[in-house]
Amino acid sequence: MEKELYQGIEENNSFENEKFKLAFQIGQNIRYNHKRSAFFKRWANINKILTYIVGSATIVAVLKQQYGQITVCLNVLVLFLSAVDSFIDFGNKARDYSDGYQAYKKLEMRLKMAKSLEHLTQIEIDMAEIELNEPNTLNVLMNICWNEEAAYQGCSSQELLQIGWFQHLVAQYIDLCPIKITKDTE
Repeated sequence: MEKELYQGIEENNSFENEKFKLAFQIGQNIRYNHKRSAFFKRWANINKILTYIVGSATIVAVLKQQYGQITVCLNVLVLFLSAVDSFIDFGNKARDYSDGYQAYKKLEMRLKMAKSLEHLTQIEIDMAEIELNEPNTLNVLMNICWNEEAAYQGCSSQELLQIGWFQHLVAQYIDLCPIKITKDTE
């Protein structure tokens, strides 16, 4: 009887630990996908605005039939902005990350209703499936999201990862020295 009671307590602790780990991972991925979606939406909007402004300036220059050299330069700039948008495809990338965000939010809701280890296992499988369809992960940005989720979950500042200011600055663009990210040892 005592052994069964202990086993039940142990299984409950295991369930709660697994649920916490999954909640942490899902929260981290929600933050990551939200940041990436917002980043690409911002660049899509900036690109559109610049294209409209430069395109309008080109039309004005053509209508005035002056500034021939400026008109050519503005046309080249419009071409460049269009090429960048075609190559990077800001809108679709933003949508992809937004879809990932929504998928993780659904997992988060399912996790809140999970009652057994079997439910948690199915959520883990579904999370792995979502991760298979995601683009390459920027590790520095993922670590920034880890810090945010850890702070949200109540971790002390000593438990957070130390990420340099320049790594923060360029985290949406490149993975700058992810191996130099460490925990605070003070």
